[in-house]
Amino acid sequence: HTNIFSPAKMARLEQRLKDGVQAWLARIDDKPVHLAWTSVGERIVEPCFGEENAYELSRESLLIFDCWTVPTCRGKGVYPAVLGAILNQPQWLALEKYIWCRQNNIASRRGIEKSGFRLHAQVCKSHYLNRWKRFKISKI
Repeated sequence: HTNIFSPAKMARLEQRLKDGVQAWLARIDDKPVHLAWTSVGERIVEPCFGEENAYELSRESLLIFDCWTVPTCRGKGVYPAVLGAILNQPQWLALEKYIWCRQNNIASRRGIEKSGFRLHAQVCKSHYLNRWKRFKISKI
């Protein structure tokens, strides 16, 4: 999938791993079908909002973000299964858990809700040319 494994994105992925962010890769028949990222922190920083507009959390929490499923595998329960595997990791059971996606990503929101998350907050910011970026932050 060249759109997710382009050289620019691969460089970004490598930097995340160096920064201690954990990658989760799901496979079916040894083929990658889903990628998700997790980290532990006290703030949510969405790159298009910038560091100065981070969403502050009340305590250290598990953050799940930038999840992507291969188009041919969407709607087959892969996303909720990966989220379930992440949520059941013993080292994170005591942490609050947050995930976010763009507000207009209905399919992602459905997978998030199937995993037990409920809407916690909505974040929006004016973007170039008066466009708005809106994200929904969910908590379990």
